Amino acid sequence: MSEEKSFLVRAAKAHNIPVEDLERECLGYLHTGSERGFQFLRLVLDYAMDMTRESIPNVKVSAIQGTPADHLPALQELAREFSEISEDDPQITDWARQYQAGHAWRISHDVTIAISTLEGMGETGSEASILEVGAAPYLFTAYMNRLGYQIHGVDLDPSRQARLVEKEQITVFQHDLESSDPGSQLAAQYDLVVFNEVFEHLRINPLATLRKIRSWLKPEGRLILSTPNAQSLDGFRKYISPGSMFGLSAMPYFEYQKLEKIGHMGHVREYTAPEVMHTLGKMGFTIETLNYRFSPNLIKTIVIPVAHARWGSDFILTCRKSEDVSDI
Repeated sequence: MSEEKSFLVRAAKAHNIPVEDLERECLGYLHTGSERGFQFLRLVLDYAMDMTRESIPNVKVSAIQGTPADHLPALQELAREFSEISEDDPQITDWARQYQAGHAWRISHDVTIAISTLEGMGETGSEASILEVGAAPYLFTAYMNRLGYQIHGVDLDPSRQARLVEKEQITVFQHDLESSDPGSQLAAQYDLVVFNEVFEHLRINPLATLRKIRSWLKPEGRLILSTPNAQSLDGFRKYISPGSMFGLSAMPYFEYQKLEKIGHMGHVREYTAPEVMHTLGKMGFTIETLNYRFSPNLIKTIVIPVAHARWGSDFILTCRKSEDVSDI
């Protein structure tokens, strides 16, 4: 029996469905887009994700529904304020404005999770040391700075947004995450490292980057990492759509063109939560929570309830720096 057939048999058994029916309905969806076929295919994919996650125990999994109201209005106002700042390069200015306005909803989640994580560690306000890795265009960094947190940023080229950085008086270290430079000046300096929406941009060796980030954390420090969910509804749509590039937000040309236009790479590939969790575990992190979230636009259009957390647009992991360094 082929591995694929064996998997279908196990999935059918798990859901008490004849394997012939399961296979026929899944194929029917791929050929005709039938609603019944989609429901069967969802069962298969849910089984696949459950089976994978069984090897990563003791992780709290939940869904984020809606956008926290306590930070979003202030972040949207800050984005509007930043839209008045023009940098030397018009392409950088345009990119930053679009990103700040379009991602304020996501960053409101990031702020809430970061504050909650720090409070769980007994760290508040100016006592907490935070590093945002891949900080441009600085909406999270500036907002946390205004809230009174001791926050620094790391960016490939802070000069791209020199006027914003100067206006907000943010400390930003210039550093290439994928260089051989370990960033020793940052070693063991931070209670919390925020590494959001960057992992999918790494081109060379994500393991070396994670090893470096781990070295920047204090003992028992925390890492927050968010990245697009390859098993999201949109990821699945791209997988079955002719001409779409599964695992990229756009065609490869446009993702690599960003290196020349705005100075950093677009998406190299997107990952599933079990893939990233497994990698982090091997790199000396203990996963504590896993949250999935849906973008506001997706919530308005999907027919599947948001309660199906694993179909979220992206996922956020909170991790503790562990003592186990055998694999790194």
